[in-house]
Amino acid sequence: MIQRVHSFSTLHRTCGGIIFNSTTIAMPKVFDERLAALTQTNFGIGALVALVYTMAAFAQVVMGALIDRMELRRGGPWESDPAVFASKLDWYQWMNQ
Repeated sequence: MIQRVHSFSTLHRTCGGIIFNSTTIAMPKVFDERLAALTQTNFGIGALVALVYTMAAFAQVVMGALIDRMELRRGGPWESDPAVFASKLDWYQWMNQ
C-alpha cells in the first residue's frame, strides 16, 4: 500500500513539474500569438509574461502567509489531495525510522 501511495505521489509530482516547465517555456509564444492586439514588440510580450509571473508569485506569498496564520483543520479539501497525503506519509515514515 505504501509503495502504491509513494508511486502515485511521484507520478503526480512529476506530471506537475512537466506541466509547470512546459507552460513556463510556452507562455511567451502563446501570448505572442493570442495577444498580438495588445502589443507589437517583444518587450511588450515579455512585460505581459512578467506581469503574469509576478501575480502568481505574489499569490503564492499571500497564500503562504494565510496558511501560516490560520490553523489547518482536519477534513478540509487539502486532506483529500493524494499528494498531500503522500507527503505526510513520507514525513511520518522518515520521522519514525
